[in-house]
Amino acid sequence: MFLAHLLSPSLSFHSSPPPPFLAPRRCLTLLRASLPLPPPRRAGLAAARFNDGGRFVKTLGSRSERAEAGVRVSAIAGEGGGGGGSGIAAAAAATVVLAVMNRVLYKLALVPMKNYPFFLAQFTTFGYVLVYFSILFIRYRAGIVTREMLALPKSRFMLIGLLEALGVASGMAAAAILPGPSIPVLSQEFVFIDGAKRLEGRRPDIFVVNSFGSGFQALFVFLLLPFLSNLKGIPFAELPAYLNRGAACFLNIGGNLKDCDGAPLIPLLYITLNMAFNISSLNLVKMSTALVASLASTLAGSVTICFLIV
Repeated sequence: MFLAHLLSPSLSFHSSPPPPFLAPRRCLTLLRASLPLPPPRRAGLAAARFNDGGRFVKTLGSRSERAEAGVRVSAIAGEGGGGGGSGIAAAAAATVVLAVMNRVLYKLALVPMKNYPFFLAQFTTFGYVLVYFSILFIRYRAGIVTREMLALPKSRFMLIGLLEALGVASGMAAAAILPGPSIPVLSQEFVFIDGAKRLEGRRPDIFVVNSFGSGFQALFVFLLLPFLSNLKGIPFAELPAYLNRGAACFLNIGGNLKDCDGAPLIPLLYITLNMAFNISSLNLVKMSTALVASLASTLAGSVTICFLIV
């Protein structure tokens, strides 16, 4: 019976149809859908990437978003090309060393210029303008400084110059003591932050800040010359004759010179090192914050006192 039932013509086999052929495009789509998706990228981080020339590799998002992203990234990692924390530490150490040497050489420069400290202050103030703007012009021709950097609003540079001029005025009350740089350094940090917002994350070149800040400082010092000269006990009418005698002592030329031994070598060493210190300090502000630069200057003051005592 069983065999007959198997051989019966009424028995039919219901075999399932073969699976449909999967097209290659559909297979790829299913495979892609099964894979985990990568995390979404932040537009701010992509906008803050620079190549070796300091230009954007990719810009995403609105202009304000890119600027804010660039400011955040540069505030965390620094944009001075120093390689993060190690670069900031090296810049801070160099600033401390230059600050100590600057203070010591200032006291040594006052030995031959002890009768003309006011001349030395004015010589450095107006001389730095010529030097800084010359370096700025060279960097502009080399493409390091852009037109956008030069077009930044000058109000903050004017504030830096005013604070520096007030620092010079306060230093006149104690000729052998250099004024503290905390307030001008803080205003310099504001310039870098504001400039980064306007330059889409790229901070201004340090010589843009140095040059225009020194230029406005010289302008305010020039306007304050009658007050400053009287503060030093020099009648304004006698100022030209005083400056002539100061220049003769600085160059150590002419007759009837007393106590000018060591000039012009020691004063020139001080001026050169002072410029190096100013550049290093401003570069440290650009790489980190005004707090780090102020701490470095404070540490340099303490080291200088210990050095002079020993």
